[in-house]
Amino acid sequence: MMKTILIVLCLTMSPAAMYCQCDWDKSSGKDPFTGLVTRATVWENIVRSTSGSVSFKIVEFPQDTSIYLYVKVSLPQNVSSIRCFNDESLIMLKSGEIVKSLDFEDDEVDCGTILINSCELTPEMIEFLKQNPIEMFRIVFAEGQKDFTILDPDRKRQPEYYQMKADYFIRTLKCFE
Repeated sequence: MMKTILIVLCLTMSPAAMYCQCDWDKSSGKDPFTGLVTRATVWENIVRSTSGSVSFKIVEFPQDTSIYLYVKVSLPQNVSSIRCFNDESLIMLKSGEIVKSLDFEDDEVDCGTILINSCELTPEMIEFLKQNPIEMFRIVFAEGQKDFTILDPDRKRQPEYYQMKADYFIRTLKCFE
């Protein structure tokens, strides 16, 4: 009986424990060319659908205490899905009725089926993200926009997996405290 209880506890606790730990990118550290020291999380897939996926990664540069959100958009491998980031591209994050926008750093045009860009997180934005789950977000491309929903507003009870994805910033920014 006790063995059964322990097995049940281990099975139910391990998924939660897996997402509570800080998962650091092993390649972050001191850049041998610039000497800059960085600390970064691994890429975490936040949404995946037939129209593509979006992953986030947070990187800290301790020498100037700046923290960046890296965004990777992977689109299906067909000609009609090529998108571009340009100087007007951004990411919009929605929590409840609050919408926050982050401008991408790189103003150069970048096109393809896999796009990566970054946004600097201000101290005010970090405080907001530490306290609010993100229910949905919008990526603005040069050609238009694409919305991604993490939590379904019509469901009262959200599956734990989606709730964990919505809490990405709450969990991950604790790693940098």
